[in-house]
Amino acid sequence: MATPACVPLELLYHITDYLDPKDLISLLFAFPEFANLLAYRRLSVTDKHQRTVLHLLADPEVGPDDPELRDMIVTHLIQYRAIPVNIRDIYGYTPLWIAADRGNEEMVKLLLETKDLQPDIASLSGVLPLGQAASRENEAIVKRLLAHSGVNPICEHSPDGKQVVLAPLATAAMGGRVAMVKLMLEHVPREQLEPAAAMAFKYAANFKHKDVMEVIINSVGNVNFQIEKGQSVLLYTYSRFYRGIAKQLLMKDGIDAGCKDNIGRTLLSIAVDREDTEMVKLLLARQDVEVVFKGSNGWTNLALCASNVYHPTNQQAVDFAAEFATNPTPLEWAIASKQIAMVKFLFEATQTKDLVKGNLARLFIEGNQERLCNQDKDMICVLIDTFDNTNHMGDLYGRAALDYADDAERVELAELLSEKGYQIDTSRRPLSDVCSGR
Repeated sequence: MATPACVPLELLYHITDYLDPKDLISLLFAFPEFANLLAYRRLSVTDKHQRTVLHLLADPEVGPDDPELRDMIVTHLIQYRAIPVNIRDIYGYTPLWIAADRGNEEMVKLLLETKDLQPDIASLSGVLPLGQAASRENEAIVKRLLAHSGVNPICEHSPDGKQVVLAPLATAAMGGRVAMVKLMLEHVPREQLEPAAAMAFKYAANFKHKDVMEVIINSVGNVNFQIEKGQSVLLYTYSRFYRGIAKQLLMKDGIDAGCKDNIGRTLLSIAVDREDTEMVKLLLARQDVEVVFKGSNGWTNLALCASNVYHPTNQQAVDFAAEFATNPTPLEWAIASKQIAMVKFLFEATQTKDLVKGNLARLFIEGNQERLCNQDKDMICVLIDTFDNTNHMGDLYGRAALDYADDAERVELAELLSEKGYQIDTSRRPLSDVCSGR
């Protein structure tokens, strides 16, 4: 039987010229010492997928079930640089990528010991070896990769900077791999932890992985870390309809429930917009929530009270009332909702503040004459009585409103106002202009 020593080198070269990678593997398993004899141009031959012997050996299913022999051949190939360790196949997979994907821990170990290895080379789809191992939830390989100085769990570019890749942490978060996310966050430098957590949090939220979101929150020391567009993790979570997680965050020490995003939205304004009564009550009971705001639908805190969503304490109501001097929306809402008690309450609360009552009445008359005609008698009586009691100009505005009702042929409104003792004065018809400040 012929032995390697009996085969002339030129003949060996000639034979290998006709072998594909699978045949070369069979030859190497039969004669492992050939790995030392065959030159680079012989062993770097590729198949139709541009895979080399090293690519194929990265898959533990290829070749005979002899781990020691396999490791010896791989060691020879790496040691003698017979095949470049960073070579990519048609899909962009390196031998390391395939080994990480197939769970070949020993191959990963051998490749990571190679000096010229670049462990952060992504596939054409942008997935890195670490990300692929994490998606397979292979903790042993993930730990080996993280222990290598060239592996970055938040890497978003190829080593040459030409390819944008999916950070391994994002891959794990997207796939809902809780343990892998936690493990990677432990290897992120402290100064990069918050932006890394924000990036992973967005992927977890997009793919509805609540358990991953909770792990990320618990892994970051700052419970108010920013996600995007000025939104804290609390504001972002609630805005994305993860109400349960938002409620859990509200229980954490140091959480800022009154924060605003870049366009001025707050947790309270979003809760009001959604008519989330429970969340509104939770927020208004806190000391760190700003109670003067205007939501995207025009609601203010006073409007919130008037809509019967929330019943304030006396002090809160007095504080809210200050806003009314420049914003008539609360009273408008109370009137539209026919909340008679709330209308009285708002005016009474306003009296405790040093406000210009003339402005108070003017703002209402200016913005609500259209609405007056749709109200019942009791509501109009309350309004007129309130004006008379809180503002020396009340009678004047009452007559102006009556003029307006007459002009518009609002008979019912004119009758109701007349019952209060107001009479149309044709000589003072310009009083209607008072409503608009003219």
